[in-house]
Amino acid sequence: MSIVFYDKKRSISSHLLETILRSLGTKKIYSSYHETRNLVLNKKEKKTEYKAKKRFFSRPVALIRKYNMKVYMINDQKDSNQKTILYIHGGAWMNQPLWVHWNFIEYMARHLEAKIIVPIYPKIPHHNYYDAYSSLLLLYSDIIETITDRKKFTVMGDSAGANIILGLIQMIEARNLREPQNIILLSACVDMTFSNPDIRKYEKSDPRLAPEGLKVIAEFWAGQLDVENPILSPIFGKFNTKAKFIHFIGTHDILYPDAVKFDRKLTEEGMDITTFVYPKMNHVFPVLPVKEASHARKKIIEILHS
Repeated sequence: MSIVFYDKKRSISSHLLETILRSLGTKKIYSSYHETRNLVLNKKEKKTEYKAKKRFFSRPVALIRKYNMKVYMINDQKDSNQKTILYIHGGAWMNQPLWVHWNFIEYMARHLEAKIIVPIYPKIPHHNYYDAYSSLLLLYSDIIETITDRKKFTVMGDSAGANIILGLIQMIEARNLREPQNIILLSACVDMTFSNPDIRKYEKSDPRLAPEGLKVIAEFWAGQLDVENPILSPIFGKFNTKAKFIHFIGTHDILYPDAVKFDRKLTEEGMDITTFVYPKMNHVFPVLPVKEASHARKKIIEILHS
């Protein structure tokens, strides 16, 4: 078990952001089964498809359509030796990427000189896990055909996206596909039952998330599959990969106790995992505009350069 705690004093920027997050009312919605269900059901297919704004990017961007989804290719230098990152964005399995996601992705592309592949995967309520994984597995198979050096290939994701990555890794293992060198997780959801009793100890300090609402979302995402299935709840699975797991999580996040439990589980299974814990940080803080995010980003760069 390898848990590393950030030991610096909490920044003013993170205090301010948490206050703002609390004021948005997301917590109130996620604390109610019915309000969350209505939120999901009111998600309508837009007449115009999602399109990231050009101002989000300073690096070259290509947009392609593959396997029933849009795929953004950022900073592709057409060089087989270039670092490659498959990034699966979060958003509660229903929302498209926000500007903070693209800001984070741009940062990684710039500091690593990496090609970053960002699929806009199928989401609830119009799709479920099966549609998303069907598309993502085909995309992954295409990507590994272009990888000449496994050490230069990383998969990364935040929140729901990190959860999807962990399901994808299990599918990759089952199909004997080539693995990435690194699996970078930002506030990963590892248990979609949200049944860990320790969650209640952290619920008050989390300004956005509550288990009641997340359970509703899990039902939509799971479709006919049991939420305890390891593809949806990786904590119930068994991993057998040579890839390194690196997880960043804050303690003002209801997913924190499951992250600690997941670290213990993978360590017992002989996996290489390090969990970086940032006290009083919020959900997916590495993509947010706070001082501690800068430290986490630099740590990721350091890991991927090593």
